[in-house]
Amino acid sequence: MHNRAGAISETRHVFAEAIDRAFEGKTAARFATVGLGLGYLDFWIAAQSIREQRAVHVRSFESNAPLSNAFACWLSEEPVAGVLSDALEGALAQVALQWDVDPGVIKQRIRKGKAEGTWIFDGALTAKTSWPERVDAILYDVFSASTSAALWTTNFFESFLSRAAHSRCVFATYASLGVLKRTLTNEGFKLIPRKGFATKRESTLAIRKMA
Repeated sequence: MHNRAGAISETRHVFAEAIDRAFEGKTAARFATVGLGLGYLDFWIAAQSIREQRAVHVRSFESNAPLSNAFACWLSEEPVAGVLSDALEGALAQVALQWDVDPGVIKQRIRKGKAEGTWIFDGALTAKTSWPERVDAILYDVFSASTSAALWTTNFFESFLSRAAHSRCVFATYASLGVLKRTLTNEGFKLIPRKGFATKRESTLAIRKMA
């Protein structure tokens, strides 16, 4: 989840370079965003793809069903209860401002992708999740190991990376755990030193460039 010091600032600090590297030298890229939340990562990918005229395929995971249902309703212009509608609109507006893209165009890009099957919204990521298409970037914005322990183990990361990550892939997360960094290294990723956001000492950025 995003740091209270500023969700848009954390998105830019932790994940923007990974998205840039996924697009590097390509007209299209595949992404897995793990932790939809209020949509910052998905909005960012959509906005950048619009500005740079890139094609994208995105698979977005969210284990919180009420949150993912609210996002689906909001995307379809259906009523959203409570404060979530305002929160989603606020997140979209912040990303749109960063990229100087009309918020409605970003929303429409994601809605169109969902209708065409190039922007897929899934529930919780698990060890049994199938990966018919490997991705160029994994943006890992999952709850911490203290609350989502199953998603921060060696066994999970080994299985996940071996099945989901393309031979040329970038991985980014706000966390910097030894178990994660060891597994990334063992899976052929090169770790790039990264400062953490706000009070965190380090974050993780890793790149694999296999032939």
